[in-house]
Amino acid sequence: MSIATLPQWMVRSYFHIISFVLENALFICNFGFLRCQNNVACAKGKMWKTALSILREMKEKGIEPNEVTYGVAVAACGNGGRWEKALELLDQMREMNMKINTITYNAAVSALAKAARTESKQQRRFDFKQKGGKYHATGNQPQNSEVNLLWCKTLDLLDCMESEGVLRDSFTFSSAISTCGAAGRWEEAMHLINTMKADGDRGIKPNRFAYTSAITACGNSGEWEPALKLFNDMKLDGLQPDLVSYNALIGAGMTANQPEQVFGLWDEMLQPNK
Repeated sequence: MSIATLPQWMVRSYFHIISFVLENALFICNFGFLRCQNNVACAKGKMWKTALSILREMKEKGIEPNEVTYGVAVAACGNGGRWEKALELLDQMREMNMKINTITYNAAVSALAKAARTESKQQRRFDFKQKGGKYHATGNQPQNSEVNLLWCKTLDLLDCMESEGVLRDSFTFSSAISTCGAAGRWEEAMHLINTMKADGDRGIKPNRFAYTSAITACGNSGEWEPALKLFNDMKLDGLQPDLVSYNALIGAGMTANQPEQVFGLWDEMLQPNK
């Protein structure tokens, strides 16, 4: 059984046991130290502080952390909203010549995507209030510098994975496209979608989340035609659009001032057998 499937109280107890081992300077191997098959384990308990504390204590006790230990810490920091710490841990792994695998990279890419979505939502709320609580459908909005920073960090990670020969899977691309959506980087989103299609022979193909994120990127930039093409491509790939997908395309239509298309999509979305 993976620790990720355990109740929260058991996860907390797990870390209490680890702390006891460290406090008593008992020998414990790296594999047994944080034996998690899923790097969401710590993250589910939102225990990024505990993960960092354990890493620090391991070093103080002369127990050298390995890739598994760092991977869990990266996931914990990322899912705890501390993407900066997650990237710092990746840098430490490189300094120690550790091999960073797909799972660990994905945890960092996902952390950046979550931070970008949060920042984008906050910026939109702020813009809404600044405009007196009124919605203005205007494309090509000024890009948020924080979201752009997160996108640049994401691009750096993708480049690192490619240069290091680390497999970039569907989760990698989907998370990166999500950051594109938040940043309004529609051209980059389209490029990543096409890259996934080109890697289809390796089992990497766009999923509904990736398509929807790319549509959001187009919508945030006021690009209606690319958004509609992505929506139709999703259907051609056998992926049934869900409520989120429809909302993303409707948002793109509103931003691009396409009232007839928006009403048509709304009617289609309400059909029982759309």
